[in-house]
Amino acid sequence: MLSHRLKLKPDKTEFLWLETTGQLAKLHDSRPELALQNCTIQTSDEAHSLGVIVQSDLSFKRHVQAVSRSSFFQLRHLQNVQHSADNETAATLIHAFLSSRLDYCNSLLSGAPKVVTYVLQNVQNAAV
Repeated sequence: MLSHRLKLKPDKTEFLWLETTGQLAKLHDSRPELALQNCTIQTSDEAHSLGVIVQSDLSFKRHVQAVSRSSFFQLRHLQNVQHSADNETAATLIHAFLSSRLDYCNSLLSGAPKVVTYVLQNVQNAAV
């Protein structure tokens, strides 16, 4: 890495161990470590990559919660300008601020349980 002028930042580096739920329960007693360039990186329960929160059990619950929270935040702010905009402008604002947020990396949620996707459905229902 040094030959390519890359430097490891231990405080920003995340190491995620993916296993089934049963295997992860066994793993919490002895968490594996990754040793690179005189740094030891501990495993974490979740990692952030390109705006997506990936959990070690691949449930994406935390990612969906974060998307839902930020979407409802945007909806609350759009309600403040709703009275001064016509329906077409309001629909454009909702599509601009919410649809892009909901559609970003949604292919990762393919096959996710309905409990997870129901949260995003609530966001869409509130936007209507």
